[in-house]
This record gives sequence, C-alpha cells and structure tokens, in this order.
Amino acid sequence: MIWKLAAEEKGKTIDVYKNPNDFICDMHRYDLNTAIYIDSDLKSDLTGEIYAKHFYEKGFREIHLASGYPAAQFSQITWIKSIIGKTPPFWVSKVMHSSP
Repeated sequence: MIWKLAAEEKGKTIDVYKNPNDFICDMHRYDLNTAIYIDSDLKSDLTGEIYAKHFYEKGFREIHLASGYPAAQFSQITWIKSIIGKTPPFWVSKVMHSSP
C-alpha cells in the first residue's frame, strides 16, 4: 500500500498485486512495455526472480526487482533490468544496478 500511496502523491497510477499469480491472470491486459516491479522476497516457495523470469518469457522487458540485498547478488540474472531498494522508484532518483 505504501507504493500505491506514493504513486498517488506523485500523480501516478499503479496497479498493485499482493500475489504474482493474480498478475499472471491479468497480464494480458498490459502492454509488454509496462514497467513491472516485483519484490525478491515474496514469503512463498518461489522468489520474485522466478516470477520475473516467467514475465520475461511472456515478453515483458521492463522488469525491476525490489530487494534489500546487494545488487551484486543478482548480477547473473539477465532477465531483470534493474535492482532497486524497497523504496518506491518514483521517490528515488537512481537505481542500485542496471543490466546492460
């Protein structure tokens, strides 16, 4: 909810999903250029990185991983465009890591 409130404060509209599977059911509604931000730690058997790979395989390319871990930990994950912290990206001026 913090991300949703932060977006509204900045005049942006975002869709927030509590469960990645809910997004999977709705992904057909989104343009493939849609920016997707997914948490690494989903408190489930699968990590955000695994879901991100699925989104990438479906054609999404603007996939960003939110994590409190160092960006270097994810350097081999080529389907993620950037690693950001837990702060909503519209509050932050730069990301922690960007893939080439």
